[in-house]
Amino acid sequence: MKKIVLTILSLCLGTFVFAENILRSGIQLGTNMESADGYTFDVGAHADTFIFPDAGILLGMQMDFTVNSSSWSSNPSVYLEWLTPLTIANVMTPFVKGNLGVYVYHDDNKKNNKSGCLASLSAGINFDLGEHFYVAPAFAFGYPFMWEASVSAGMKFKIKDYKPRPKSEKAVVPVEEDSAEEAEDLNYAIGTTAAEENAGASSLSAAGENVESGN
Repeated sequence: MKKIVLTILSLCLGTFVFAENILRSGIQLGTNMESADGYTFDVGAHADTFIFPDAGILLGMQMDFTVNSSSWSSNPSVYLEWLTPLTIANVMTPFVKGNLGVYVYHDDNKKNNKSGCLASLSAGINFDLGEHFYVAPAFAFGYPFMWEASVSAGMKFKIKDYKPRPKSEKAVVPVEEDSAEEAEDLNYAIGTTAAEENAGASSLSAAGENVESGN
């Protein structure tokens, strides 16, 4: 179990090290039905980055702790989040998120201590608060909890400017100065040649008329 967790965290950390666009990090608060005793309080932290910016897909890692009066658990996981193309008022963006990880459950009586795989699927709405902050309420179903309601909040750190190119946009090939000058010279030469030809034709026509007049 420890090897699985370490492998997952290593992959995520490697992704963050080579991230080239936007890195998000924040905290989440919520409640779920993970404990047999009823509701539990959930608190955690997360971080993610875009792995496919044009598609709105993020890869992240998350660490949650759930606590109630008689038990607590730790839940490390990784997730993929898809920010859908549907954006409302340039502020609200629906998203779908899938988590995969492990949970370690601790009971105060030490009779029900256990660990296992964690999996969940959630949906929510991401609210952009300016360029640097966001809030994201979500609702999830999964295991070992039956359901979970949470609110995430955090900051966005821009590693470098990223401006996805629209699909309809065509690549523009820059024209070098020398090429532009050569094209201008060529156009001038063509224009000059055409003028000379016209002048020659006019001269021949005038000479022909003079010959006819002499006759």
